[in-house]
Amino acid sequence: MNKYHYEWLNGWNKTRPTLMCLHGFTGTLHTFDCLRDVTDYNILGIDLIGHGKTQSVEPTDYSMLQVVKELVALKQHLLPEEKVVVLGYSMGARVALAFAMSHPEMIEKLILESGSPGLKTVEEQETRRKHDAKLAERLQTRPLVEFIDFWQELPLFQTQKALPQATQQKVRQERLTQDPLMLAYSLLYMGTGSQIEYWSTLQTLQVPTLYLAGTKDQKFCQIGQEMSTIAPNIIYQELHAGHCIHLEQPDAFCQRIENFLESR
Repeated sequence: MNKYHYEWLNGWNKTRPTLMCLHGFTGTLHTFDCLRDVTDYNILGIDLIGHGKTQSVEPTDYSMLQVVKELVALKQHLLPEEKVVVLGYSMGARVALAFAMSHPEMIEKLILESGSPGLKTVEEQETRRKHDAKLAERLQTRPLVEFIDFWQELPLFQTQKALPQATQQKVRQERLTQDPLMLAYSLLYMGTGSQIEYWSTLQTLQVPTLYLAGTKDQKFCQIGQEMSTIAPNIIYQELHAGHCIHLEQPDAFCQRIENFLESR
């Protein structure tokens, strides 16, 4: 397929290193607009497959291995001689971890926001695939707005109800710009139940990693804590937020990232 759509969110300067940013499900590269003021790094926003301007009707383009292959190709095209820092949120964090596990030589540091290494057992994976298949069917048979209404009411996102209405509306509009068929493919072929699980190999993670979780998001606090006990290269930190830290606490989020980037 064609290369992924990308934008330099704060311009490009050849003297700066690059922070590659990967959004979550129903998001776009503009998920990380809050990082525009991180002037020590080029901020590279990427629309992952099935989102924004990166689209395909070929199911094989949506497998996690193929997504990583495309990101490797993009990185080598843009920055063939240097390592990058990779930041991923939720779905994007799963992609970022897969990238780091398979191509550690290309990554300087890794930042995971509310992500997981997949599901541990075959039974859990099968249950999740069935769940995601039902959501995919819903996307393909009912209006997108109905799915977005349902999605934004999930318990995972309830802490966002305290955000200003303008912020909530911006997130909703971003979701409403998506193609429902592409979102369905994303769920079916690169959902948590369909990807390779990395729990069993996490101890081999070579890249210095920061895992950020929101204190109000207990599921991912537990995941992050467990990951940090398995992999010695993972630093676990919490911020006072829910699942989407960069949206709920953008200043604190950016500060944690800058601190980690400055550390040795």
